[in-house]
Amino acid sequence: MIDLVPDISMEPKASSPKYLGVKQHLLSRISSGRIEPGSALPAELELASELSISRTTLRRALSDLERSGVLRRVRGKGTFINETAKQRRGTQGAARQVRTDSLFGLVLPELMHGFYPVLQKSFSDAAAAGHGQVLVCNTDQDARRQADILLQLADQKVSGIAIVPTSAENQSTPAHQIRPIQAMGIPVVLCHRVIEGVSAPLVSYSGVEVGRRAAQAMLAKGHRRIAYFATHCSSMAEFYLQGLREVLGQAGLSLPESRIFVGRRFGHAIPAEHRQRMDEAIGRMFGEPDPPTVIFSSFDPDAELIFLLLSERGWRVPHDVSLLGVGGSPRLGAFTQQLTSIVVDENELGRKAMELLRQMGRGKRPLTDAEVFTVSLSLSDGATLGKPASYKDI
Repeated sequence: MIDLVPDISMEPKASSPKYLGVKQHLLSRISSGRIEPGSALPAELELASELSISRTTLRRALSDLERSGVLRRVRGKGTFINETAKQRRGTQGAARQVRTDSLFGLVLPELMHGFYPVLQKSFSDAAAAGHGQVLVCNTDQDARRQADILLQLADQKVSGIAIVPTSAENQSTPAHQIRPIQAMGIPVVLCHRVIEGVSAPLVSYSGVEVGRRAAQAMLAKGHRRIAYFATHCSSMAEFYLQGLREVLGQAGLSLPESRIFVGRRFGHAIPAEHRQRMDEAIGRMFGEPDPPTVIFSSFDPDAELIFLLLSERGWRVPHDVSLLGVGGSPRLGAFTQQLTSIVVDENELGRKAMELLRQMGRGKRPLTDAEVFTVSLSLSDGATLGKPASYKDI
């Protein structure tokens, strides 16, 4: 006897058609293993009676499940749970649905700058290699917009989702945006940063190591007075600062708070307020008796803005002050090619994220696997990091 006792999932929201509650109830029973793949459902009349619903409501739910490949109907024999809906359990007991590799979601905080163009291409290329397609979605660092995107991707029955979670102040991603997606059997891979309370694979880079390498590059050129500009307050920006201070401390140097700027820029737009605050910080720092000889920026697009603001004040890069950024590889755009940066291999990151999604979708890795994969870093030796200028000549 198939267990089809109704539970709370049978109760649709007031704004939802009743058949959706029936559909979700059946999916829940399949994902929990209480209805086995290959088994037959009771006759329509019997099933409608057991669930206390009309046959019309039941037929609509069954038709939806048949179209999505969960059920198959055999004339004269009945309705069966499709073998492709077979459930497998990972090492941590999490059930998952074996999915096709047809459609994936890539959720990003912005699309046009820094890491993200390369990440889009590498992820899409990896999907296409397996005859899959990608829906690329932009949250613009808005957690509420991100929640809506995730729900729509789930509704599209995507084979998996790779996400760079929102990180802006008061906009960090809550666990309840991800856990229901995993409960539906949809694999999720986190990119760049973790989400507190979520157990999922993470593909990222070491922010602390970025800070260390930046410090080493600046010290190697002879810089001792360093300023740090962060796009906004985030965990990765803090990691950069941690690594920076660690290496500076080993060299007997410090990074005073007066030489640290934390902006409020979220997404690809550069608000007038962000530009003004950054300009004011530059004016203040370079008005000191011993101004910085180099600025380390946490994000290539902000490094470009810093370059423009310095130029407006008559400061030449790198003759008067040097500039170091953080960005992705390969280097795209005329300015980015000239900018000296600590480079994250986003090609490697995109490929690894797709590989993990496919492994989870095929039941070869638990959905709740929390393994961390770290991609490579390198120095793009551009033209903006030189030796310290002699301020007597300025």
